[in-house]
Amino acid sequence: MLEYKYRVGNYVKFKSSTSELKERAGTVAKITGFAPPYTEPHYYINGAKDEAFPEAVFERLAKIADLRAAAGGDPEAATIL
Repeated sequence: MLEYKYRVGNYVKFKSSTSELKERAGTVAKITGFAPPYTEPHYYINGAKDEAFPEAVFERLAKIADLRAAAGGDPEAATIL
């Protein structure tokens, strides 16, 4: 049985060294659902269900400073990144 590290509602930061997701490297997203796990846990982000992201592409939970930087001072705006 797979265990999901992140929960719905968590903000996460994409790894900076993610070569396959260069456009998302270092950005912040909100976990909005659990996707079918495949071989590892996968997540839906920012309300979209057309693409699932494996747990391995996330560096860590986002910190307040990450949210502020990503959203220009508005943490709720980070959900659209």
